[in-house]
Amino acid sequence: MADEAGAYAPPSDAPPQGPPELPIVVIDHQASSDQESRDAFLAWLRLAVLHHGNFYLTNAIDQDLLDRVQDHVVKLFALPEDIKRSISVENSPHFFGYTAANSAATGKTVDSKEAFEFGSDTPCVWKEGDPDVKRFRPGPNLYPENVDELLPGFKEDVRAYNHALAALAEQYAGFIAEALGLPADSFASLLDANSKSNGRVKFTRYPASPEGSSTVAEGRHRDMWLTFTMPVDGLFGFQFQNESQSSITVPLITDTFIVSIGSVLETVTGSAALCTPRRILSPAFGAEDGYSIVFQAELSPDVQFSDLLNLGDVEKIGEEAKTVAKARRARRRAGFDKVKKVMAGLKAFSLGSGTSLAAAAASAAEKKSSFEVKTIGEAAFYARIRSRPNTAKRWYPEVAEKIASASA
Repeated sequence: MADEAGAYAPPSDAPPQGPPELPIVVIDHQASSDQESRDAFLAWLRLAVLHHGNFYLTNAIDQDLLDRVQDHVVKLFALPEDIKRSISVENSPHFFGYTAANSAATGKTVDSKEAFEFGSDTPCVWKEGDPDVKRFRPGPNLYPENVDELLPGFKEDVRAYNHALAALAEQYAGFIAEALGLPADSFASLLDANSKSNGRVKFTRYPASPEGSSTVAEGRHRDMWLTFTMPVDGLFGFQFQNESQSSITVPLITDTFIVSIGSVLETVTGSAALCTPRRILSPAFGAEDGYSIVFQAELSPDVQFSDLLNLGDVEKIGEEAKTVAKARRARRRAGFDKVKKVMAGLKAFSLGSGTSLAAAAASAAEKKSSFEVKTIGEAAFYARIRSRPNTAKRWYPEVAEKIASASA
């Protein structure tokens, strides 16, 4: 039942959602279209978005399509090494293709994962004289030469999966807006025709850790919008960091997505939606390799960061969301204040010992001003430049050098 502010509280009896030790909410997509269960659906979705930053999602896409794509994943990684390397990401200015283990980084962590990445598979519209960032998206995928013989139906299924997940992401952007008390189309201006029909699909293998050690398959990171992670097979160490800085391990549920809230969604909701950093741990030594299919929803590359705080409807956010956002911002400001005090102390100590931090600060400011990121497209492009240095040096040498200099 709605309260006076029009917000729905979660029902007193929790809906069935598996074993009680599950750390995040299970959302059944079918409840979104059932009028009798829709209020509870939005209430549980609101709980997940405000407080967890991640949620399970079941019954969300055609099961036959999901089965086929999951079957493709294991077969894709079983291809001979020379075939996989023939479609190396280094051959694509769009950063599509194969990435070998230990050859890419997420943040400052070199990933032990092995991955294939696919996109819209549409012609590149970039032409000589256009900014480099326009060459990044869209573009054609890379496939093995005899893919139709090696993996029958693969291309068609990857495209179908991409379209299905893009539609699902657009739908859940609307559901999240509704759950926070906003009109369903509140975030529509952040999408363009390409992002409504395509995203980036990544097939990933997580090799087991070497004997006597544990490894990080994918370093801690956040994405921009909505990310749908589908575990496929083997042990799978999905972790996110909650607001208390504790690492929460999310157990695998068969045929169930783990949906993660992105940083832009947190920004446009005034910190009501929670974006948590996450990482993937490698399976233990001797365990089976883990696999996943990750879909990253995309935004219009032309969206200006300066516009993210000016979405008019966000001012109408529900009272519960406003309360959560206000408290979250206050906690973060308090944390920033503590950091400022520590830095002030370090500055005084350094100056007292004859070391000038002012010169270092001026140098850092100069580098920052020479490398300003204004749009969503630029941010996504530069993130790829950093994480795939070999590809960047081949296709965008000047940008790669500029980023390396700014990061030094």
